[in-house]
Amino acid sequence: MSMLQNSVLGFILLMLLSGLYGEKILHRDKRYLVFPFQGTFKTVYSFAVPWKLGPKQEMGVGWNFQFQYALPNSTDVLTNYPPSISRETRDINDEVVLSDRKIFYDGVESMLDSRDINGRECLLRTICENQYYSHFDDESGLLGQILHVFLTPNSKEGPDPELDEIYSDAQKAGVFGADCSTAFPKCNMERSFFDTFAIFGQ
Repeated sequence: MSMLQNSVLGFILLMLLSGLYGEKILHRDKRYLVFPFQGTFKTVYSFAVPWKLGPKQEMGVGWNFQFQYALPNSTDVLTNYPPSISRETRDINDEVVLSDRKIFYDGVESMLDSRDINGRECLLRTICENQYYSHFDDESGLLGQILHVFLTPNSKEGPDPELDEIYSDAQKAGVFGADCSTAFPKCNMERSFFDTFAIFGQ
């Protein structure tokens, strides 16, 4: 064979081989980021309040909220999703999903009850005071605005159907300027929630 024929044959073979292997190179499976075994992702939010006890005495009260999630160490976790539940597609026979306010109110009441404080009555008083002092301005900060949302049972969407009407009544009492400590006398907290944590300032 002449050199020209060898060159043409070599070129054709090269093109065929590159065509065969080129398809394999261009087609790749999706890749995922996988973390080492027992890896975790953690966020911690802290809320601290300075408390003046005397001329030379101070105390700090703090709460930490920690969220910790296990990181995936296998691609199966990233491709197998649990069935999603949304308000639009949920069947009426499905398990009832509690509202955020209902969970928050139940948690606050249980926490206060465990400290020998009338949880229901004091929460109602706090809801009333939230509306009475109301109308959070920018000085109350992000935490104050979040608390205002949670302590407002009747939002713009209307009353929460999962909440007892007594919460809405407490909100109305504050809106109409009722004396909240008189309206809810069974609350055995020495100070109101807002006086204790000075969210509204002096």
